[in-house]
Amino acid sequence: MLQVAHNAESAQKRSFGNSPEGRQRMMEFLAGRSRECAGAQIVLAYEAGPHGFGLHDELTAAKIRAHVLAPTLLPQSVKGRKDKTDEKDALRILEALRGHFLAGNRLPPVWGPDKATRDDREVVRSRLMLTKVLSPTCRFARTIPVFPHLTLRCRKYALRCEKLLQVRL
Repeated sequence: MLQVAHNAESAQKRSFGNSPEGRQRMMEFLAGRSRECAGAQIVLAYEAGPHGFGLHDELTAAKIRAHVLAPTLLPQSVKGRKDKTDEKDALRILEALRGHFLAGNRLPPVWGPDKATRDDREVVRSRLMLTKVLSPTCRFARTIPVFPHLTLRCRKYALRCEKLLQVRL
């Protein structure tokens, strides 16, 4: 869900798919809106979430100024927290962005790690996932000496698993 506006004009609601094609259509739409507004700079903000900083990198590469906001730090009433919709969230982000650019209010940003830090985190996540997947196999491999009556095929499988576990990322 996207709420689009130029300066103080009323917001226009648009929706794009959460896929590479959808993001590409969104960037093309925003570039068209920029042309309509005499080449106005495109500024986009979104709540930190599952899109991570990959979306931020794509937007920055397309010359779109992107802000990732902390959703917990955006002002919201108690009633607003209970009555959450994508449309209302998008409008709230638009109002925060307008407040920042038109009145100088502070945006609640999220720290964005650099590419190297994100790559390091991905290696750690992969290693943790691999450990989680292989740990039952590891427990099985340790039972081999305890149960010598296992078949030869089963022992070979356990040895292969043991070799896998010795591989370091």
